[in-house]
Amino acid sequence: MNSFKKIKKEIEISNLKKKENAVAFIDLNFEYQNEIQYQDNEYKEITMHKILVDFRKENNFELSIIKTHNGFKLNFSKELIEDDISKFKLVNYIETKYDYSFNIGISFNYTIEAAIFYALKGMNESKNYGDKTAFIVDSHNNVTGPLTKDECLKYKVTNNILEHYAKEMSISPFNLARIIALEQNGIKLLNSNLIKKYCNITKRSANRILKKLEKNNIIEFFEKKKLNEGKGRPTKVYKLNKDHKIYLSLINNIT
Repeated sequence: MNSFKKIKKEIEISNLKKKENAVAFIDLNFEYQNEIQYQDNEYKEITMHKILVDFRKENNFELSIIKTHNGFKLNFSKELIEDDISKFKLVNYIETKYDYSFNIGISFNYTIEAAIFYALKGMNESKNYGDKTAFIVDSHNNVTGPLTKDECLKYKVTNNILEHYAKEMSISPFNLARIIALEQNGIKLLNSNLIKKYCNITKRSANRILKKLEKNNIIEFFEKKKLNEGKGRPTKVYKLNKDHKIYLSLINNIT
């Protein structure tokens, strides 16, 4: 009987989750310096609107499309987001159809107000990473992004401990959060190429960050290794110091 009640409760929770409101903001990064740019903005806006309408029609997707001053706000049901949110097909559709600049922030919650709040956080993460990217932030401040890309990570929005260390080391809190989360995402050893890839920065910047992290005992030197066998100089490889409080403050709260 207890097991029947448990199954019933799980089904009820599952159905409740499906009723969550989902919100996405699309920023088209308009520029307003002259008349030509105004015309370009209009063309880009019309193009994106057509893409969204086409997606809605082709996928029988219940999608409310609302124009904003710099793009669009989308309202839809959480149940239309795949179980693996990193592969949200709307984002993939936009990426393949739209050739211009954009950033997307997405979230979902039982209230529209909360969904909007966290979707704007997702937009902030997207802009921190770079152009033509989409990020989801849930109500527990868990981030997934950039969606549909190999560099997609799950991590926590920055907290006070991380921001303190980031400020002391002159490292972007966004980059630091993603680096700390690499181990939790199955990447046990770090090097400059990985930091470059997952933070979307130059290799020179990645090397500077690694030096600062090592100096502050957030990472530890592991070995020197040739990444391409028989070619080039050996690359320094590091591992995260799992006893450091910045690591524990983030990893223990990722859900």
